[in-house]
Amino acid sequence: MQGAVTPAPILNLLTGLWESQTLYAGVELRLFTLIEKGANTVEELAETAGLPERSMEMLANALVALNLLTKQGTKYFNTEVSSEFLVEGKIKYYGDFVLMNSRRTYDTWGTIVDCVRTNASQRDGIVARFRKDEDFAHLFTRAMHNNAIAPARALVSAVDFSMSRAILDMGGGSGAYSILLAKANPHLEAVVFDLPPVCDVADEYIQRLQVADQVTTLRGDFLVDELPSPFDDVILAQILHSYAPDDCVTILGKAAACLNNGGRLLIIDFFLENEKTSPVYCALFSLNMLVGSPGGSAYSISETEDMLGKAGCGVEKVVDIPGPSRLVIAKKL
Repeated sequence: MQGAVTPAPILNLLTGLWESQTLYAGVELRLFTLIEKGANTVEELAETAGLPERSMEMLANALVALNLLTKQGTKYFNTEVSSEFLVEGKIKYYGDFVLMNSRRTYDTWGTIVDCVRTNASQRDGIVARFRKDEDFAHLFTRAMHNNAIAPARALVSAVDFSMSRAILDMGGGSGAYSILLAKANPHLEAVVFDLPPVCDVADEYIQRLQVADQVTTLRGDFLVDELPSPFDDVILAQILHSYAPDDCVTILGKAAACLNNGGRLLIIDFFLENEKTSPVYCALFSLNMLVGSPGGSAYSISETEDMLGKAGCGVEKVVDIPGPSRLVIAKKL
């Protein structure tokens, strides 16, 4: 019967895990990198990877179905997206984020029912895990570097830094924002403030991308330690969602206290619309914070304005940038 309701939308949701794990397998087994290097048939891929031909063919065909590979006769080729983001060594490589996300999803989302029942994560938060597991801290920081490149590029384009001289990248992770800002603005100096194992990774990127004369790291915990000052801008990129509202107010207040007169808070995050049901990614990400952090959440723009007000700041502008993030520019009142 035409127009009949079917369970297809439910099936599509149920197989979402299949799709993400197929992507994970392709990255973990370096399939996209091998194809880029010229191993294009099942036989070539299996031999190069040291894997059985049967399972390699199944994986490659599934990746074609997901539009991550194309198939011409017996040969497989990367799509434009796969070539750009899933080939090791390329500047926009996103594979670290795929690997970290897949491994962490099993550890956290399997507890979703208990998290909703108790209104609490069943796992350690990120900071607690960093303190216990330095290898995880390094993996997570590299993954977040992949995820930060696009919004960092957008920040460079969206905001005029011609009058800025000193920037604090608070909880700056790999330093992606500071590094790209330094590359685009030779007059800028930036300090990446984060936990010790995170700064270890940031130092690697700073040296590799040759901005050590402009970007430095400072180790500490921004909830506990005194922050350096003064700065013309303070960047808070993907920080607020990991914390409960009261902690967010504390963080914003400490950030504002670091600013020169007329300085700006540049807040990048997965902001929800005020009804909190969209964008889809941000609504799901809020649940991701429930299962993976002690008190985190995706916040709406109005909730963020309220937290900024309690910290003595006001929103100057909200800027749409590519991807699920948005930029809130605020100043001290």
